[in-house]
Amino acid sequence: MTPDGGLIAATGDNRITVLAGTALEPIHRLNDCYEDARFTSNRLLWTCIRLRSTTVVLEAWDTSTWQRIAATEVRDPYGDSAFQLLPHPSRDSIVAWCAAGQDGQCLFWGSLADGAIVVDRFPALDDAAWPSFHPSGLDFLVVSGGELHRYQFPKGPMTGRMQWPPEDEDDQMGELVYYVRSESALLVSNNGRLLLVDLATMRIRDEIAIAGHEPRPIAELYMSLSGRFEMASDVSFVLPLSHDVFLSVHREVPSEPDEGRDHLLMWQIPELTWT
Repeated sequence: MTPDGGLIAATGDNRITVLAGTALEPIHRLNDCYEDARFTSNRLLWTCIRLRSTTVVLEAWDTSTWQRIAATEVRDPYGDSAFQLLPHPSRDSIVAWCAAGQDGQCLFWGSLADGAIVVDRFPALDDAAWPSFHPSGLDFLVVSGGELHRYQFPKGPMTGRMQWPPEDEDDQMGELVYYVRSESALLVSNNGRLLLVDLATMRIRDEIAIAGHEPRPIAELYMSLSGRFEMASDVSFVLPLSHDVFLSVHREVPSEPDEGRDHLLMWQIPELTWT
């Protein structure tokens, strides 16, 4: 989606449909072996096409003319990986997340400059989840190998690292982490707990509890896990809308597999006053 243009790029059936306005009316279509698409500004649409098992093509489009500005091939390091385009702080750049399950997951930075796309693979990781960028764009967070890492952008070095607390063995670090303002992060555990990390010390300092969706014994959430009492919440997914406002998806509780409904909530993290 563009920041203020009201456009959405929907992918499916190997094509991209661009939708506009609250009525989500189709205004343009691109047909090819598309894997993903993402707007980074009012004028720029990034797309990713599967060319062959070992290669994808990253493209940049001018949405005022729907002309392709530039394209470049990117080698798939694992073969037949899934490529997903993610936001980058720069309006002329994109993140390409390459995921091949147990074979590995890595990150590419793509930037448009002087009519050409330059792509660099981040060198340090072969087990990368989605990255989250500092508001300045100068560093980013990523979960890798069950640890939280903080790196300088674009090539490192690592400036912070956090392991999961050994005393909390009933839960583990999830793959979603997002900056909260500039020196804190929201980390989602495998059990759906919303944890606040102090990035100055790389320590968990607090936990968010959403009214009506507070952590509770996991057996209360999943009837198949009766007899287990580790704490969990009904959060299944979290997405940032800004650096302190989040959208979360919640499972209906209690529920069996393939039953129940999901609920969407929008909420804000209050000012933090750690000492």
